[in-house]
Amino acid sequence: MSEPRFPRLGVSTWFVLGVIGCVDMPARFADKPPVAIVDDEKPIVMPARSTVPDVVRYSQIFAEHVVVSALDPQRTPPPRDVNAFDEVPTSSWIAKPSSTDEFAIDGPPALPIDEGAAKGERRSAVDARGLAWEIVHDAVGPRVAAGVVASRLFHRLGYSVSESYAVRLPSGERVLATRYPAARSARAREGVTDLGPTAQLGTRFDDANDGIEHQERRSLRALGLVAAWLGIDEIRPRMLRDVYVGRSGRGFVEHEVVSLDDALGAGLLARAKDTSDPDRPPKNGWVALGSLGFGPKEEPDPATTPGPGLGLFFPEIDIEHTSLAVPFPPAEDALAPDRYWIAKRMAQIGDADIARAVSAADLDRASARTLETCLTKRRDAAVRFAFEGVTPLEVASVVSRNDRIVVELDDTAIRRGFARAVSSHYVVEIVDERDRPLAPPTVVSPDASTVRVAFGTATLERAGYVVVRIVGRRGEAALPRSFEVHLRASTEGPVVRGIVH
Repeated sequence: MSEPRFPRLGVSTWFVLGVIGCVDMPARFADKPPVAIVDDEKPIVMPARSTVPDVVRYSQIFAEHVVVSALDPQRTPPPRDVNAFDEVPTSSWIAKPSSTDEFAIDGPPALPIDEGAAKGERRSAVDARGLAWEIVHDAVGPRVAAGVVASRLFHRLGYSVSESYAVRLPSGERVLATRYPAARSARAREGVTDLGPTAQLGTRFDDANDGIEHQERRSLRALGLVAAWLGIDEIRPRMLRDVYVGRSGRGFVEHEVVSLDDALGAGLLARAKDTSDPDRPPKNGWVALGSLGFGPKEEPDPATTPGPGLGLFFPEIDIEHTSLAVPFPPAEDALAPDRYWIAKRMAQIGDADIARAVSAADLDRASARTLETCLTKRRDAAVRFAFEGVTPLEVASVVSRNDRIVVELDDTAIRRGFARAVSSHYVVEIVDERDRPLAPPTVVSPDASTVRVAFGTATLERAGYVVVRIVGRRGEAALPRSFEVHLRASTEGPVVRGIVH
């Protein structure tokens, strides 16, 4: 006699309900619109310029963060720079995703360029207009293309990035020119002052506008996934900088992404060719032991570049097992919703956007095509990985119709081609703010990428506050995290008050 076969839908429902039952009680969101802009540009006294000695940086990374976090029994706290809709508001840290066409402010440096004292491959310089630049020479790795391309892609993600250009000097040498110190705020006309590296942990004590621990900022946590996409092996102090914008006593601190010439595997190639990099901890067994195994990785063979003029940057990448050579504390604390947030922005950068960024690097046609292929494939791998870490739903609309409330959602993974509608379905719970069920669980299937959830208007009117909790399934597997949309009853109908991924 054959074994009884349970209905497939019923088994899926009970399995996912077991996952749903393990979640915490839902938070209640305030009855007001989400914050769209953070007012963190209030005038402050100009802070002192900071420096981060290597011994302090490594002790912060390996002792203060890695060791203490391992001993802390509490889970990583959620990010504190997000609003009720699970987005990061515009602030001095990040803005909305931008168009590549908006990248230029001052434009390329005007020749001739007067280079100052040499600092290894880097030299401070002033162009014919009197504007300050940092000049980087391609002494070891293909840093020109890296800085030009990565700065434009970071800009598309919404980060405040210094302008970078490929410049041909009168001697014929091709260099990377980065406009720094500079800022994108209109108040930059009153002056911009370099304040040194952005702290990895804590806050800037002399900036009253900086009220969130940096390791709890989603905009910084997301840099781990961005680094994996763009082939950045280490987030060095010179990459993240604070600048004071405006006249002393009337300005504020803006947080910028500056030196991106290590991107696209250029930094990795340079270190593989020149192991005497003074910016990294030594290859030493005692260092590896003291750093709990987070010591620098073995360098790859520099002869394995995908093409001439390119760094150690390849189209195939295992995002899940990719990590920075030296840990960056905010990235170490990244949660699945943090990665999903930045992945949505990455997915908005199309193949044409990548092609435009690469064209600015002035590479030969073969190298440009190779680089475009690497960037598009790595982008897709990073986005797919992040989308698989949550139930990737976004609210399209909420309407009240014929005594029914219809919540229309969009599955971003299906819409972007990273999942199939035919193999997707969703288990839905309707609960109150104390996690008490208000209706029996249901299972819904998508129409293309659209997911519709409906329940009685009377349910919301009686409870006043309702949480729609959804767990998605791809085939037989449940997605790791649920999605929640919080609804509040009002005289005008249901109002979305919060979203949780």
